Amino acid sequence: MTDKKNPPKTEAELKAERLAKALRDNLHRRKAQARSRDAAPTPAPKDEAE
Repeated sequence: MTDKKNPPKTEAELKAERLAKALRDNLHRRKAQARSRDAAPTPAPKDEAE
């Protein structure tokens, strides 16, 4: 008995899902990096008059 609601996925569909997951993971990683850069204390500017 085949399930008509969930037919087996083609290779192209599987590849598209893997790509979508990789892109989501990359976006989450980049956002985390940006948040950590924003939260990091910035060094005090050097006094150029010295």
